[in-house]
Amino acid sequence: MSNSPTAVLSHHLGPNDWVEQARVTCRQGAKAVLVFVARHYGSTPRDKGSWMLVRPDASVGTLGGGEVERVVEAAARDMLAARRPWTRVYEKFLLGPDMGQCCGGGMEVVFEPIDPPAMAWLDRAEQCLGQNNPGFVVIAWNKPEQAPTVNTAPLPDNMNAASGVHIQSLIDQRPSLVIYGSGHVARAFAAIAAQLPIRVTIVDDRRNELDLVPLAANVSTVYMAYPLAHAEALDSANQAVLVMTYSHALDYCLCLALLRNPDLAYIGLIGSKSKAARFRRRFEQDDGLSAAEIGRLVSPIGQGRISGKEPGLIALASLNEIMTELQRPLARQQPQMSENN
Repeated sequence: MSNSPTAVLSHHLGPNDWVEQARVTCRQGAKAVLVFVARHYGSTPRDKGSWMLVRPDASVGTLGGGEVERVVEAAARDMLAARRPWTRVYEKFLLGPDMGQCCGGGMEVVFEPIDPPAMAWLDRAEQCLGQNNPGFVVIAWNKPEQAPTVNTAPLPDNMNAASGVHIQSLIDQRPSLVIYGSGHVARAFAAIAAQLPIRVTIVDDRRNELDLVPLAANVSTVYMAYPLAHAEALDSANQAVLVMTYSHALDYCLCLALLRNPDLAYIGLIGSKSKAARFRRRFEQDDGLSAAEIGRLVSPIGQGRISGKEPGLIALASLNEIMTELQRPLARQQPQMSENN
């Protein structure tokens, strides 16, 4: 990372991490400028909802880098230095020859001043994130004197950029991955996943191994004396699971419980083809699982992508496989956003 005071601390940050980052600024009695992509069209480095928090000494988050981010950050710093009015601003940026870029698209962004009085609406946003059905932050860029509002009820269809408002979703749509086992391969998963739009939870009954997992904002660990109890309690919020414990017997029990859970989109087991074959045979003969249930088990994992047995290569290949699988239903669920949204 650069030693520059304006270094962009963009890794490990999720779509809603701006809330706590902005609240930290308020608690410190400081100022910052929160920048959201409100609208985009054509080819752009980031989509609607992307964010960056510009502080006097650093910028957190990213709008995709490049010249457009440099120009946006400079504008935010002008606000912080009183070279521009300390008020909400909505601006358009064309990613064309004027910026020395050839993307051909455009981005419209909202500059939201953050200072101690903003803590009121930021606290409401933080509370909303803790609910099972979080809502939206509504920022009326055509009414700069009006503080952002936090809504949990459905919003009118005509409330969009065309009507002078930016709607920032508080719904975290990143898929989830639970890994049972915190050995060297799981730790490689954690290190790589920290850069990806996925939430990872690593479960183990060995505290000393969990202590070695590299943590990030999207990577957490859970100590469970009985990991099987954790697996049996999983719901649809945990969309993918990997089993890679120190014990084949525990691996088997975990896989059996997971295969009986119809809500999981991906169930992977680390190991050889012979290990997978033995498990599948026992699932049918000893436990009465159907062919369809057994067929949900992915083992070996990450096949046909990258060759190698190094932990990092296994993690890279498997995360490719998992992200591809999990993004399919997400792509079907998300309607295409119009340019006016």
